[in-house]
Amino acid sequence: MNNILILITNMGIGGSQTQTIAFSRFLKKLKKTVYIGSGRGPLLPIIKSICDKHLRLFLPSIIITENDQLAARQGLYYYFRILIHLGLIGICKLFFSLIKISYFLRTHKIDLIYANQPTGTIISYIAHQLTGIPFVLHVRGILTNEFPPPFYSHISMKAKAIIVDSMEIKQRLITTFALPADRIFIIGYYIDYDKLAITPPRTSEHSMAPTITMITTYHPNKVNGILTFIDSINDVLAVYKHCKFQIIGSGGDFYNIVRARAKQINTDAHSQVLSLIGASINISQQIIDSHIIVGNGSVVIESLLNHRPVIVTSHYAYGGIATKDNLPILLEANYTARNITAPLSSDTLASDILKLLNNNDGFYDSVVSEGCDFIASQYSFDRRHSEWDTIEKMVTAS
Repeated sequence: MNNILILITNMGIGGSQTQTIAFSRFLKKLKKTVYIGSGRGPLLPIIKSICDKHLRLFLPSIIITENDQLAARQGLYYYFRILIHLGLIGICKLFFSLIKISYFLRTHKIDLIYANQPTGTIISYIAHQLTGIPFVLHVRGILTNEFPPPFYSHISMKAKAIIVDSMEIKQRLITTFALPADRIFIIGYYIDYDKLAITPPRTSEHSMAPTITMITTYHPNKVNGILTFIDSINDVLAVYKHCKFQIIGSGGDFYNIVRARAKQINTDAHSQVLSLIGASINISQQIIDSHIIVGNGSVVIESLLNHRPVIVTSHYAYGGIATKDNLPILLEANYTARNITAPLSSDTLASDILKLLNNNDGFYDSVVSEGCDFIASQYSFDRRHSEWDTIEKMVTAS
C-alpha cells in the first residue's frame, strides 16, 4: 500500500492542518507516495513542498447546528438543509470535486483514501462506492452535530478503520454512533521528529520582559479560556511589571469581544501590555520566542516539543501547568481539559504563570525537561510506525 490520498477541507491554520502536514512527513519517511486533496489556505505552500502532488478541491465544512436526536428525527429534511446550507454553487463545486477525485483515484493508482471528518467522510464514502478503493476515517473532534447517528454509522462502517486521537472520542463514537470498538484505533499526534534532536535557546527567567503567549482561535469553544487569560494579566503585572502578553490566532466570531477587552487592559496599563497577533504559519518560532505558552490541544505538544512550558486552559476547565504528573490525564481528552473538573480561574492561571517565572528550585527547567521526555516517549516514530502497520493490515485484510 504505497499510494495514499489524504483529504482535508482546506489548508487554513489549525490543528487538523498542522497534523496533516506532520502525518504527510511521517508517510514520506515510510517511503510512501503522498497526495493531498484540499481547498486553499495559508499552509498550502508547506503541504505542496512535502507531498508528491496536490489536488485542488472544494470540500466545504458541512455542519448544521442541531443535536443528534433532532437531526435523526428530521431524516431526509436534515440532508435537504445541508443542500440549502451549501447553496447551488457549493453543490456544483462539490460535485465537480467528486468527479475530480474519482478520476484522480484511477489515474494515479491510489491504494488508500485517508479522510478527515466531517466533509471527507461523505466524499470518501461516495468515492469508495464509485471506485472500490478503500478508505479510512480520522475523527479529530467530538462529533455533536455533523451528521445524525444512523447516517454516520452507516457510512463509517464502510471504512476499513476509524482513527481517533483519544479514548474520549472513541467512547463517543461507540455510545452515540454504535460503532464497534474493534474498528476504532487510538493514534496520537504525529510530530516533527527532527525537532526532538534540537534544543532551542531558552529565554532566561531573568529576562527584563518575558513574553507570555496564548495560541488559540476566536471560536465559541475557545472564548472562555481567552477571557480568563486576559483577566490574569493584571495579577502577573503586579509582580513582573515588564511582562508582555500576546494572543496568536484568528477565525471565529468572538474577535471583536476579545479586541475590546484587550484595548481596555492596555488603556488601564497606559502601555501595550497585550497584543493580538493573527494566525502564524511559523508557530514553532513564535513558541521559541516566548517564555511561557498558554493553550490546549496540539499547542501542548508543539510547546513541549519546542522546549517551552505550557499551561493548559480551555473553554471547559483549567488543566494547569503541563507536568509529568498530569500529562497522562490530559492526554485522555487530547489535552482539551474536557476531563478535568477544576474550574477556569484567572487567579489560578496568574499564580501558575508566576510559579514558572519565579523558577524556584529550577521548576521551569524541570517542567520543560520532563515534558520533552513525555513527548519523546508518547509520540515516538517507532510507536507511530507500529500503529500504522496495524492500519495497513486492516486495510489489506479483505
